[in-house]
Amino acid sequence: MKPPSTLTRSARSAVLVTELLMAALVLYAVSELVLRGAGSLIVFSAVVSVVTAALLWHQRHLLRGLFAGRAVSADDGWLRRYRLLYAVVIVAGLLLWGVYLLALLVPGAVGTPQALLLILIAWGASLYATYGTAVALARLFTAPEDAALRASAREWLGRNALASGVFAVMNLVPVQGTERGPLVLTAAYALVAVLDVAWPLLTRAALRRP
Repeated sequence: MKPPSTLTRSARSAVLVTELLMAALVLYAVSELVLRGAGSLIVFSAVVSVVTAALLWHQRHLLRGLFAGRAVSADDGWLRRYRLLYAVVIVAGLLLWGVYLLALLVPGAVGTPQALLLILIAWGASLYATYGTAVALARLFTAPEDAALRASAREWLGRNALASGVFAVMNLVPVQGTERGPLVLTAAYALVAVLDVAWPLLTRAALRRP
């Protein structure tokens, strides 16, 4: 078991980026409410961002234990809440995904249906990779020394980073015929996107065997 002071650089970086992502999500949620108003979808999105920040708080605690070689029991309170929060975030993401899919199916409701279709495909892949990562990490938290679980988690973390990166780029690249949001909100989203790609990459590196 490693004390916190002997964690590898990538492990410490993964924990730090997780903490930064928590703060960035809260910043984005507040920015969205202030700059875009309190519409139902905007409020729902902001709430999901805050719930995701709470999820990351639990993930941070569990990652520190994982990197130090400490296993948790299957009924550990932190792990149970982690699983519950991840389920809430995934279901909320699927609900939002479904709303935009319905908008795509309504003729004339979307100005650039082709662009939205591509975004929905990337979004769906990101949700799938997020779910797979959550399951793989939850298993690894209970058995940090299991080589097969570690390899599975590293594979899913790589897929998560790739899917999140593609989804972020598609949301940030301007599409002809669509209206861009406020610059501050775009910058806040870009910060979240960068950190959302960074944490799985750093966690994956930290799980590499020496």
